[in-house]
Amino acid sequence: MRVGSLLREEGQISAWQAMNLIVALILPTAILFLPTLIAMDARQDAWLSVVIAFGFGSVVAVLAARLAQRFPGETVIQFAPRLLGRIPGRIVGLVFIFYPFYITFVVQREFGELMTGLFYDRTPLPVFIITLTLLAAYLVYKGLEVVARVNDMIMFIFLSTFVLFILLIANAVRFEEFLPVLEFGPGPVLLGAIPPMAWFGEVLAIVMLVPFLAQKRQAVRAALGGLLITFAALQIVVFGVTAVLGAQEVVRVPFASFFVVRRTEIAIFEIIQRQDAFFMMIWVGAMLMKLGAWFYLGVLALSQWLALKTHRPVVFPVAALLVTLSLVSWPNFSVFAAHAREAVPFVIGFVAYVVMPSLFVVASLRRRPEKLSRR
Repeated sequence: MRVGSLLREEGQISAWQAMNLIVALILPTAILFLPTLIAMDARQDAWLSVVIAFGFGSVVAVLAARLAQRFPGETVIQFAPRLLGRIPGRIVGLVFIFYPFYITFVVQREFGELMTGLFYDRTPLPVFIITLTLLAAYLVYKGLEVVARVNDMIMFIFLSTFVLFILLIANAVRFEEFLPVLEFGPGPVLLGAIPPMAWFGEVLAIVMLVPFLAQKRQAVRAALGGLLITFAALQIVVFGVTAVLGAQEVVRVPFASFFVVRRTEIAIFEIIQRQDAFFMMIWVGAMLMKLGAWFYLGVLALSQWLALKTHRPVVFPVAALLVTLSLVSWPNFSVFAAHAREAVPFVIGFVAYVVMPSLFVVASLRRRPEKLSRR
């Protein structure tokens, strides 16, 4: 199936919307787990690990965008068979179907665990996962343009809360928590960079979005812009939780960013009570967009792999399957947390730092199949 039919069905998105989608695809869960995952190795040098990870993620952003620009009318599902041959290309297509679906049901469980662990401990876990998934499925059913427009609004509000976060921690910052720098050498910092490298590697999603960009020449700018915003926001959170709690306590707290929000107060906004609930409401919106965006990319990839004319018939059956997987894959939070720490970075990092560069190298060795029109 050619992407042209889907382009007419879905419409197109701007480079600005693509940039916001990149932020949504990475940031909402990055601020949830990464401060703790990074601090386990890097301790007070966690901020250095984020810088290193951003460098690697930027390489993935450029490679993925450049690769997609070589095939501007097709997603990776469609051009991989022409690039690698029918059978290897179809296998690569399966990788890019598994990748967004895997992230989707991990995100579902992350959302449910936080809601039941911090706010609604008497509410069954499936209630939160099913509710968020149904909302995401509705957005996905409506198509990419709807997902992008809703995401623009939610990301503006979500990113604005980082200003409030800075105000929240301003009086509690202790700069001595960052000393000594590189106490145990560069090794722990490099190990601490592995989890954020995986999250930043999710920018490879641009390879599925370029066919729908109205300005395809701005693909690299959109990918790098979204990654830069994500880096800045994550660095604010990592810096904040380390400066307020100290690295030792960050390691012991599963959701360090929410823990900081809960235990501190905004002195200039004394009228606000339970500011953690305020941040939680906005974060739920951001999680909806992360779930919806990855879910959309997954059903788009699946529908193209199956040569369907539209993605809509598979939306709700796949949603039901992903809900089931998110509930049965891990028996409790401890097992899930271990999986998030030990498996998730390597599973999603493998696609970003092995599969994607390999595709780019193969494409570079071949004559460019199609020139971008000047837009």
